[in-house]
Amino acid sequence: ALLMKMKKPGDALAAIDLAIKVATYKPERFWVQKGGILEESGKVADAVECYRKARSLAPRMADAWRREALALKKVGRADEAKAAAKAYCELSPADEKFKAEFAD
Repeated sequence: ALLMKMKKPGDALAAIDLAIKVATYKPERFWVQKGGILEESGKVADAVECYRKARSLAPRMADAWRREALALKKVGRADEAKAAAKAYCELSPADEKFKAEFAD
């Protein structure tokens, strides 16, 4: 986060890639962080792939589903966004603000 605030996304990505490489506990959290860095850098499609990697490692990781849904919506992939949003809502049913964002 600090490297992104310092406007150094390349350094931030290098640090996250290293964390992913050596992580032995909950590596999915680093995939979500990498997705966030990519998304902030305008690489939304790449971010989606990171969120999906996180989900493949931890299918019940609500934050990965939420971020994926929002990223997909951002790039106009509405059907995929709705599917990810539905999965997130099943894991986090109390998030009314999010539900409203994806209501038809």
